Amino acid sequence: MKTPTSVFVMGAIGCLSSALLQTGLPSPAAAADSTATISLLQQPSVSEAVTKAQGSGTAPILPNPMALVLTAQKGQTAVGTLTLKKTSTDQHTYYLSTNQSWIWMNPPYGSTQSITSETDQLVITAQTASLPVGTYSAVIYVVESGPNNFSNMIRIPVTLTVTASSAATPPPPPPAVPPAVTPPAPKPVVLTPPPPPTPVVVPPPPAPAPPAPPTASSVTTGPIQVSPASLALTSANTVGTLTLRKTGTDQHVYSISTSQSWVWMNPPYGSTQTITSETDQIVVTAQAAGLAAGTYSAVVYIVESGPNNFSNTLRIPVSFTVAAGQTAAAPPSPPTQSSVTSPPPPPPSPSAPVPVATTPAASSSTPKTASATVSWNANTEQDLAGYRIYVGTRSGSYGFAGPFEVTNRTSFTIPNLPVGATYFFAVSAFDTTGNESAKSAEVSKSLF
Repeated sequence: MKTPTSVFVMGAIGCLSSALLQTGLPSPAAAADSTATISLLQQPSVSEAVTKAQGSGTAPILPNPMALVLTAQKGQTAVGTLTLKKTSTDQHTYYLSTNQSWIWMNPPYGSTQSITSETDQLVITAQTASLPVGTYSAVIYVVESGPNNFSNMIRIPVTLTVTASSAATPPPPPPAVPPAVTPPAPKPVVLTPPPPPTPVVVPPPPAPAPPAPPTASSVTTGPIQVSPASLALTSANTVGTLTLRKTGTDQHVYSISTSQSWVWMNPPYGSTQTITSETDQIVVTAQAAGLAAGTYSAVVYIVESGPNNFSNTLRIPVSFTVAAGQTAAAPPSPPTQSSVTSPPPPPPSPSAPVPVATTPAASSSTPKTASATVSWNANTEQDLAGYRIYVGTRSGSYGFAGPFEVTNRTSFTIPNLPVGATYFFAVSAFDTTGNESAKSAEVSKSLF
């Protein structure tokens, strides 16, 4: 499998700047005429990761075990634990994600953690409620970055086998009825009445002890509740609103993300919010540009954390129906050289201000965001499965968002990027067996 040889960035609001770094890769025209190919790289072995880290003066994160095999009956959960450890004492950060919604993680999906010389644990819970009996596969991604621009991606395969629930044991048969037996006739007996009983004085019961004073209980709390539980949008009605509430007065923190690039959110993708007793709102906008007529599905993720190590992930399904005649024009073929075009407009602000309590964490203005579209030359291998798009705020370090996976496209739009920063992008290809190529040349874009 070849590494994508050219990556193009297009689309931003305001001041734009982009750079295409070829770093020794051939130009698109030269690659088209060349007979040489770049062979697909396997996932880096432990020794390769260690050698790469030593070149940056550090040591990589190593998982144990290297794969998880889980089994659960239908309707039950299966739990596995991954241990993350490294030998150096400098600090690394890593970003957690997965490619299947039945995988739940603690620390949660989309969170960024740090590690020095301690041992971290990642608890994986497989949810079987919506899965038929069978075997399923998933991948846990741990995207690591360290000093001297060191970066590495760890992929831990997860196999889940869902078995049928055990049948209840039938009750035992009733005992056989014994044959009827005719009892003998009783002899008459004359009974002498007993003497009257001696009266007994019963003392009154003791007075009940006074009730114990009530003990002070801790403030109760509850998880975030979302209304409605799902959104159904159409090309005639592209905007929906999610309302978030919870019981209790303690503060919870939540981050929001989505599985599809045509879903825009306000507050934006990747942002972190707080909630106590107020009501929060998330405005979801479906972008029809580039979508053919049909029905599409996505998931909005709300990863919540609270006191006493409480964590929870909410998944809100979103369906989007694009009617015939309302489809935006199909995107053009990938350009053969870098180009910049105007992006689609950002998602609209809510029609009414979001009611929030006046706290230092609340903000009266919505952060400004922009989007960037990355495109690349298509690979031609027969076993090509798709591409992964990496996004970072430092050159060579791609832990800001993603990686995002696409299968049958050579462009991808990353929405809701906060303005005022420079973003760096790279693309890799992967085949049907999970092998991934090296990343392409890096491109960057400043959003103002």
